[in-house]
Amino acid sequence: MPRTHTTIVTGIDIGTSHIKVVVGERVQHDSYPTIKAVVSVESAGLRRGYIESSADITRSIERAILLASKQSGHPITRVVVGVHGIGLTSLQSTGHAVITRADSQVTTLDTNRAIQNSEDTLSEQKNQKILHVIPQRWKLDNKDIPTKVLGLTGNKLEVKTLFVSYPEQQIEELHTIFESLGIDVDDTIASPIAASLCVLSKKERTVGSCVIDIGAETTTLVVYEHSVPYIVHTIGMGGNDITHDIALGLKVSLEDAEKMKRGTYDGSISKRKVDEIIRARSTDIFELIDVQLKKIHRSGLLPAGALIIGGGSHQRLISEIAKEILRIPVATESQELNSITKGKLKDPSFGVAFGLSLLQSDVASGKTHTAKETLLTTWKATIHFFKQFLP
Repeated sequence: MPRTHTTIVTGIDIGTSHIKVVVGERVQHDSYPTIKAVVSVESAGLRRGYIESSADITRSIERAILLASKQSGHPITRVVVGVHGIGLTSLQSTGHAVITRADSQVTTLDTNRAIQNSEDTLSEQKNQKILHVIPQRWKLDNKDIPTKVLGLTGNKLEVKTLFVSYPEQQIEELHTIFESLGIDVDDTIASPIAASLCVLSKKERTVGSCVIDIGAETTTLVVYEHSVPYIVHTIGMGGNDITHDIALGLKVSLEDAEKMKRGTYDGSISKRKVDEIIRARSTDIFELIDVQLKKIHRSGLLPAGALIIGGGSHQRLISEIAKEILRIPVATESQELNSITKGKLKDPSFGVAFGLSLLQSDVASGKTHTAKETLLTTWKATIHFFKQFLP
């Protein structure tokens, strides 16, 4: 009987308040890894996603890795890292290429040159490293191509490309930290994109949806349509800002303010006053999100709505306020994540770490397609295909 090949995969989501790790075991030919460890530890040394103390964040990462290794029963030597914070951003650019074959058939060389041209015309990104190069839309002889462009015939190929970037210095420092711990970083992925791999269904990504990750000090947004990201954006406000507003407004401790925000405080308070404070700051966050949706002409126009994840998704009134401002359906639970993890991960705040493990899993298994045709297929194909264009 042939031996079944298994691979241990690890995704680590480095947040300002918590570091989350998911360890999985991928059996050859399986669509998804089996979860072996789920760990969350308090984070130190970060502010709004930026490293302020290498020593503090190193200790936090080391603790998370040790706990995950102990829980899974496997030593962790390789990881895929998710990054987010105010430095995470995206820009669109267009490029074109003249078809070179005598029979005018579009080849990989033509798509390569069109994407390279879109990068060449991109405005200078000082101190930023491009993490992902994502073709969003193709045109052939000025006509939109809704399907695969390879093999079609024409004269001029055009592409609209999304470039997702992150501060280069921060990436280098993170890699140095993992190196000091004896751990190899297989890849660095934008956290909202990693989460979208497993918290949104294929249908939701196709018809139009977004993931809003409300962290401690930042909120990230990724919008999908036709199965590809259309924007990745970070807002410099998060759940802690709401907690601080409550603490200041009601003259209470941060601990009590956090409980009031989540609706678990058992003391005597003015619920109306707490709700007013929560509503004021949450409104600021969602109005800024709506500004981004307006920029891509999707304000109130995402049929599959928004999924809110992260620590901020647990606060009271969040869904109500989001629905009022965004004017689309809003959810705080992911049926997709619950389904593909067989109920082992119900909290979508772990979606980033699990999505990262999926990406590493796909590389390790050597797959190019999965049974359920998740976004993982097209996303990893995109990463592999356009890796040559990353600086």
